[in-house]
Amino acid sequence: MSTAASRSPPPAKRARRLLRGRQASSSSSNSSLPSTTSANPLGRRLRHCNSVEEVLPHRLCATIQAQDTDRLNSHAPFRTYGEEGQSLQEFCQDRPKLLRSYCPTPRRSIIYLQPIIDERQPTELEQLDLDFVSRFLEAFLPTMKVRVMEPWRIEVPAKATKTKAHYETTLKVGHGGEYSVAARRSRDGPSLHPQIGLNDLADALLYKVPRDAWCRVGVSMLDLYEDDNDDFCMGRAWGASRVAVLGFFRYAAELGKGRPPRGVPALREAMVKTLTHEILHCFLFDHCTRGSCLMNTTGNLHEDFEAPLWLCEECLAKLCLTLDFDVRDRYACLAEALTGEPAFAGDLQHLLARRDAARRSSPSMSQPAT
Repeated sequence: MSTAASRSPPPAKRARRLLRGRQASSSSSNSSLPSTTSANPLGRRLRHCNSVEEVLPHRLCATIQAQDTDRLNSHAPFRTYGEEGQSLQEFCQDRPKLLRSYCPTPRRSIIYLQPIIDERQPTELEQLDLDFVSRFLEAFLPTMKVRVMEPWRIEVPAKATKTKAHYETTLKVGHGGEYSVAARRSRDGPSLHPQIGLNDLADALLYKVPRDAWCRVGVSMLDLYEDDNDDFCMGRAWGASRVAVLGFFRYAAELGKGRPPRGVPALREAMVKTLTHEILHCFLFDHCTRGSCLMNTTGNLHEDFEAPLWLCEECLAKLCLTLDFDVRDRYACLAEALTGEPAFAGDLQHLLARRDAARRSSPSMSQPAT
């Protein structure tokens, strides 16, 4: 995705203190790590996994590889932008060290979606269509639950100030709470178009995270920027802090330029892809260089729109090991979530083929061994 992803926290002091505390807790428990890993089913699965074939059915792997070949023949090759990627073996080696702090549990398995709405644009909540997004995420990430919070509202002026390139506005987070948020004039497009600083939004999300939260994700139709070097930033995920901020203003603007405009279905498809990509960073997935995959990095809006909705076999194996689900059930739920959605017709055909391949496999090979 044309977003920035990092294991480092936002630069604000509160975020740094939060992450240092988590890292200190993790490092202080290293002496007991072997017993923790051996007592944890995820630890056992990761420790004994050496290849994708140990996690996924052979027929499913063959179908995924064939789909990858077909896509490479019909689309421009995806670019890695110099990233090395993260193999299944690297994921399995790194993850046991982080089990205490970065493993979903029954008591910490909820993805909180926090809408952030421009006070002048109340219809933005409808554009985000978070009911559909929630259904899709619960199908894509078995064993996880999604909750949509009451919207936060931000004062976005109709035009940026003429006298200052940088200024501040107010984020209202409910119950009378307010945050001061950085804003600026846009560097591209109309000179007085306002942009919102995503680091301050991340700070607000990190404050009072619910105890049962796996991650907390701010979603908006805002135009965001991260630092002075950005023209814009679609969003960012901080995997170690399990927080992400996304703004889909640029998607809506770009899709509205077409003749005819591609409209709401295409916007929904692009939003779902980017949102899911960023949430997977909160499971400490790095960008993928293995094949055509939702976790491929992208460098522009066109690549965002062309990104696949499915995972390559290695990233699917990582997800299967992390959440411990039956791939047959997962694909059945995904097919149900996407049926009747025109924008996802092509993705649905790929998922149905994978579902059928998984169903033809023996039950014992449809879920990771413990």
